[in-house]
Amino acid sequence: MKKIFTLLLVLIFASNTLLKAQFSGGNGTETTPYIIKTAEQLSAIRDNNGASGSPKYFVLENDINLGDFTASTWGAEGWLPIGVAENGSIQTMYIVLDGANHKITGFRINRPNLSQVALFAQTSTGSAFKNLGLEIDNAAGGVQGGSTYCAAFVAKTNSATNFDRCYVYGNVSATQNAMASGLFVGSQKNGTISDCYAEGEIKGNMAVGGFVGTQNSNANCLVKNCYSNVTVTPYIPMATFAGGLVGDYDTRTYEGKVEDSYYNNELNTADVFAAVGYQGFPEAGRTESDLRQQDTFENWDFASVWKINEGESMPYFRWQSAPLGTGLAKAGKTSLNVVASNGVLKISGLAAGQKLNVYNLNGLKIADRIASGSEESVSVSQHGVYIVSAGNSQVKAIF
Repeated sequence: MKKIFTLLLVLIFASNTLLKAQFSGGNGTETTPYIIKTAEQLSAIRDNNGASGSPKYFVLENDINLGDFTASTWGAEGWLPIGVAENGSIQTMYIVLDGANHKITGFRINRPNLSQVALFAQTSTGSAFKNLGLEIDNAAGGVQGGSTYCAAFVAKTNSATNFDRCYVYGNVSATQNAMASGLFVGSQKNGTISDCYAEGEIKGNMAVGGFVGTQNSNANCLVKNCYSNVTVTPYIPMATFAGGLVGDYDTRTYEGKVEDSYYNNELNTADVFAAVGYQGFPEAGRTESDLRQQDTFENWDFASVWKINEGESMPYFRWQSAPLGTGLAKAGKTSLNVVASNGVLKISGLAAGQKLNVYNLNGLKIADRIASGSEESVSVSQHGVYIVSAGNSQVKAIF
């Protein structure tokens, strides 16, 4: 009996040691969360799930680039959403991930036949994401896929999952028959997205939104103190289920679903009528110029959460050293003009002999040349947002 007891102790000790080895410290509790330093450790969340109402806790100790780990682990298909097994079965995750004012970069997925594509496939009661940036690698194809739900953070929240002080930056494209696509969440059931922002592009079939694809009609869903600088592109022209913030909310009664939140109505075509599909909250639409003015953002905390370069940038978090690329305004008065069409950026307003640079969202230089005259054309292979810089002027173009 004594030997058996001793053996059990050894096995328990070995199990705990192995678990700790997956992370850089902590025990997964709220007061002592697992510490994540690497892409491998972030992926290990999939093997350390909590339970309903009792999530496991994780915290980032530094920025994490998923690029090399994703390539060596899954190759061209990109990141396998946490909660999805290799056979495609889905496990609901119960986790709290605190970015601690860090970001995840190099994020890409190319899984058009997989259901529920995102960093996490599905979360539920007690789950939360906070103080975290998620930057999609558009140069490597961005996030593509989702036969049902598609997003960057979470494809589907089964029940209360909250987001606080987070951002998503980049492009997400769902398949032609996918339902519910959004940059933060594909399908939201309960939970609040507060003090967050999204920049980039979202494409989908129906229920396409800058933040959320669809909100469950019988759930307590809320988008509060957020803004969307996102091009929302429904595959069906004039789709009624497309919104600058939320693609669809079943009952069309919008009270309490969107609060003090805004979207850039200059990025979107006639296919997007309002903040929520079926023309909910049309007053939430603002021009790009409006989104660079602090007065636009009523009831927002610019003392401890947000900061803004008045007239020059859209809001960004106080922990960020500078706004992201699409949040950059023109550097002073500029005569630069960029028209994007058929894979070509047509740039005018240049001076002969002027240095011209074009960058993608990830800072990768697409073009570096000396202007031969007042106009130049630059070919681009990927849909996305590009920064055009000439002299002291800088503008953005969306293709």
